[in-house]
Amino acid sequence: NFYGDIEAPNQTLKKVGNTYATMNFYGKVTAKEFYGEYANGDWGRGNVGFYCSGNEVGIVAPALTTITLAAPNAFPETVSLAWGYPNQSYRQSGSGVYALTADQTVDRMASYGSSWPADMDFSTKETDNIGSTTGSTLTMKGRGNGWTYTRLTDSLNLTWDPVGDYTFALSNRTHTTSGKITVKGGTLIAGGKTRFPNLTGLVVAPGARFLFRTTEAEGFTDKLQSLVIGDETSVLELPDGQEFTVAQVCVNGEVFAGDEIVPGPTYPWLHGNNVKISVTHANNIWTVPSGTWGTAANWAVGVPSATLDAQVLSWGAQSVTATVDAVAAPVNGLTVGTTVGASGTATVAVGSSL
Repeated sequence: NFYGDIEAPNQTLKKVGNTYATMNFYGKVTAKEFYGEYANGDWGRGNVGFYCSGNEVGIVAPALTTITLAAPNAFPETVSLAWGYPNQSYRQSGSGVYALTADQTVDRMASYGSSWPADMDFSTKETDNIGSTTGSTLTMKGRGNGWTYTRLTDSLNLTWDPVGDYTFALSNRTHTTSGKITVKGGTLIAGGKTRFPNLTGLVVAPGARFLFRTTEAEGFTDKLQSLVIGDETSVLELPDGQEFTVAQVCVNGEVFAGDEIVPGPTYPWLHGNNVKISVTHANNIWTVPSGTWGTAANWAVGVPSATLDAQVLSWGAQSVTATVDAVAAPVNGLTVGTTVGASGTATVAVGSSL
C-alpha cells in the first residue's frame, strides 16, 4: 500500500508476476505509464487499486492484472484505457480487467497488440474485460476514432460522448453487462459477433448513431427494458431481418403507445431491411406531461390495475405529474423516477387514496 504521492513523470510503473499480489495507491500517481506483465515464468494475475482521483499516467494497460478504479475519474480525460502493450509479447493482452467502483471519464478504450499504434493490431483476448458491480458509468469523450474487442461485464454503463463526429466500435464479444448504453454523439458500432444478452437500456441522442451490425441471430434479448430515441435525427440501425423486443420506447420525449415499430416515414430513425421492434408494454406507463390518474388516455394501456406495475417516469427534459384526485383502483406496483438520459422530474400528487 502506497499512501503518499508518487512523482515519476518520466518513469514506468509495472506490476510483474507474483500470483494474486495486490498493490494499492492511495495518493496521486504521476508516471509515464503503468502496465502489468508476465515475468519469470509467473502468469499469475495480480491486483492494483487506484484510490485517488486525477492520477497523471500516460498509458495504462492491465495485462494479467485487475485494475480497480475506486475513485471518480482516476485518470485524466485524455487517457485511453488500454489492453496489451506495443511490440512486447509478455505485456500483450490477456486476463486484463478494469473494475470500476466509481464513474470514470476517459478518451477511449484501446486494444493494443504486437504493433502499436501504427496499424492498431487488436489482439484483445476473451479474458480481457471491463465491468462494474456497482453500476458505475464509463464515459468516453472520444478525441478520435477507435475500437476494441474488450468485453463489457457486470452492471457497467457505457457512454460514447465524443468531442467531434467520431466513431467507436465494439467487436466480436458477448457483452454480459446488465447496464445501459448511451450514445450522445458521433457513431457507436457493435459489429462482428457482438451480442448484448443482458442489456437493459439503450439511449441514442439527437444526431447520434448506434449501428448494430452483428452477425448473430439474436443481438438483444427480451431483457431490454427501455429504448430512448432523441428525435428524428437519431439513427438506430439493425441487421437485416432482425427483430427485438423492448418493454418501453420513448421518442423525442414522448412514450410510444403502439405495439410495433418498423422503418419508414413514421419512424425515420430506424434503419435496416425487414427489421422490427416489438413493444411489450410490460409496465403501464404515464404518457402525458400532466393530468389525472384516472384518465385512461394518460396511460399506455389504460387506467392502472392490479395486473401491471404503474410507472410515472420522466423520459427527457419534460417533467411529468400524475394527480390522484379520486380513489384509485389497486395497482400491482408503482415506480416514480427518471429514465437514463432524462433531466426532467416525475411526480405523483396524491390528493386521494392510492
